Amino acid sequence: MTRRGDDAAERDALIAALGRLLDGQAKNSSGKLSAKALAEEAGLARTSLTHKHTDIRDLVAQISKQIAPVSAAQQTEETSAVAKLRQDLAAERELNGILSTQLAAALLRLEQLPDRHLRPLRGRDGT
Repeated sequence: MTRRGDDAAERDALIAALGRLLDGQAKNSSGKLSAKALAEEAGLARTSLTHKHTDIRDLVAQISKQIAPVSAAQQTEETSAVAKLRQDLAAERELNGILSTQLAAALLRLEQLPDRHLRPLRGRDGT
């Protein structure tokens, strides 16, 4: 059902663009959930959304209001998770450095051993 003044192709473009924005798959815009970003994503002038397809503009505003608090809470949670991952990464890098140093020292000691000390480490066939 279309209303007078509605362009079906524009509506289809806006709805497809809204789906991309909600999925985080924006191609032509900043990816924010706003009328401006939606018009950019659909490849339309912003006035077509703000004057012609006001129902879609209002829908974007409602969705944006409903998910904004969740996004802020989620962002705080993700920021904490990233900070913990950075700490874990720093600890793993430190451990990697220690193990690399120990391995290098062990290889140096092994190279300094006379060949007769290495024979027991080889198989019976001499390899």
